[in-house]
Amino acid sequence: MRSAALRLFLTSIAINAALGIWAILVDDFGDTQGKVLLSSFLVSAGMLAVLINGAPVSRRILWPTPLVAVLSLLLGVGLLLVFVWAETDSEPFTKGTATTFVVGGAATFSGLLALLPLRPAHQVLRFTAHLLIAGLTATVIGVIWAESGGDAIARVIGVQSILVAAFSLAVPALSRFVPVEEPTAVSSTGHYCPGCGAELDDHLLFGEPVACINCKRVFLVIEKRTELP
Repeated sequence: MRSAALRLFLTSIAINAALGIWAILVDDFGDTQGKVLLSSFLVSAGMLAVLINGAPVSRRILWPTPLVAVLSLLLGVGLLLVFVWAETDSEPFTKGTATTFVVGGAATFSGLLALLPLRPAHQVLRFTAHLLIAGLTATVIGVIWAESGGDAIARVIGVQSILVAAFSLAVPALSRFVPVEEPTAVSSTGHYCPGCGAELDDHLLFGEPVACINCKRVFLVIEKRTELP
């Protein structure tokens, strides 16, 4: 799917470039040509949405959230294409289009957060972030359809947004935290990863690349450690 989306995305970029040059050079660039150009941009946006969600979909992270993200965003792009060509001003149509993008954007965000590696002790933070994103999404959709707001609901959305931002910043920060456990004593047959401190296979070939099965870091052993007293 990602390969097909990439090909379509690159094709749409080429079409957009050609149409943009055409729009600049011709004197009678009219409404139809403008719709064609806008439609091409929307197709590019749809393919970009598929590419962004490619990793969560292929790895089935937080399933089926990445699939919901792709389908919602593609549906939103399709509805916008209908809006461009049919020029409909239906209120339910407009609200439905906005809802698809809100759902697709939130699902994409959650899927990308789910890709980040976390220690088991920090998983509760990511779970809380997912719940906060879902709560903010529900509130925004409720405002879209109920058309009721005011100062109170604006404050609620503001608080939810701040919490989502806080937890969303904490998750990638913690994903970079890998504690290094220094061994108190190392024997002549003990080997440890210099990146994460995980114990490695005793049978290392000096001068050959070695990959840590824990953090996947590749390093080169160039000197054998002498035995500690």
